[in-house]
Amino acid sequence: MHATPALPRAHFARVKKDRRSRKSAEPAAAAVETPERISPAVGLALASVAVVLVFFAQRLQNPHPWSYDEYYHVGLAREMLTSGLRISSFRWTPFSITYDHFADGGPLFHLLLMPFARLPLETAALLGVLLGQIFMVGSFAAALWIVRAPRPGWFVLGLGALGTLFAQRMEMCRPHVWLIGFTVLAAALLVERRWKALFAVCA
Repeated sequence: MHATPALPRAHFARVKKDRRSRKSAEPAAAAVETPERISPAVGLALASVAVVLVFFAQRLQNPHPWSYDEYYHVGLAREMLTSGLRISSFRWTPFSITYDHFADGGPLFHLLLMPFARLPLETAALLGVLLGQIFMVGSFAAALWIVRAPRPGWFVLGLGALGTLFAQRMEMCRPHVWLIGFTVLAAALLVERRWKALFAVCA
């Protein structure tokens, strides 16, 4: 007769214990179901914009052309505007073999510079630099997205920590920046076996 009151107390104790365990499990489940504040795509885009702004801000501190190569590329784009797309003679060097046998090593790059080649040299070079930076960073971001890299925005931000030599290349109006971007895209498409897009990038 004295043991019967203990059964309800044990039952209520188990109910309270289960209720406490359910309450403690609810915050964990809510944390799992709560979506991220920033989606990976938005984070990747913001990181790309931030890196481009950092690189371009560094170039703005010294906006004049950095090398003879920049004079050459912008100047050749200007010449293509006036003399035609195909230049077969580099008449500025009469004692060179390129005087009669000149072949443009980067025709697509010079074609890209043509729309603003008539602008002042400093402005044209800056726009060429900016386009190259946008393409390079965008290609790297697209490659990370294609291979489904985790937290791709952090990898893009890492471009700003690759050293002074990489930063110097990123801040010059030269076609190698575009070659690096196309190479990164081609590698990502090759890994994912997206043959049609790979064919277009290689072309």
